[in-house]
Amino acid sequence: MAMLPVGWAFGRAGCATAHDHPGLLSDSLFAVRYPGGSRFDLGLLELLLTIPLALTFLYLAKKPRPWGFFSALACVTYAPLRFALDFLREHEGVPGDIHGAIDPRYFFLTPAQWECFALLGFGIYMLRRVLSALARGEGFERAVVPQFFASLPAASNTET
Repeated sequence: MAMLPVGWAFGRAGCATAHDHPGLLSDSLFAVRYPGGSRFDLGLLELLLTIPLALTFLYLAKKPRPWGFFSALACVTYAPLRFALDFLREHEGVPGDIHGAIDPRYFFLTPAQWECFALLGFGIYMLRRVLSALARGEGFERAVVPQFFASLPAASNTET
């Protein structure tokens, strides 16, 4: 799980290359030329925010961490970042946008922003579970295979 932001950065590099997440008009250093004027490229901005996150995860992975630590940390860090970035998302259609990247708003927030509340709540829940397991001296044991999967026959590598 510590490698999640590394793969995520590669995915966002694709979004930044395709420019499929147009933002508001801007003359910022991070603006990208779109038809009709320079705009924030939200894929590029998320890539730039994901790189330090990936480096932090790789640094933290040098020492053993309890089960669920990186999942909880990913949820708790990504939710506020994505929530803030979506305020830079364009509200109207963008000339030349073939991807249909404009999201509707529900009570002034995008669907992704509403989902960020759930993601943050889940991340806080997971983080609390990780911390309580650590307080009990648990959390570093090997993953337990559920009984259903343990009872399945093992796949053989022999050819017939």
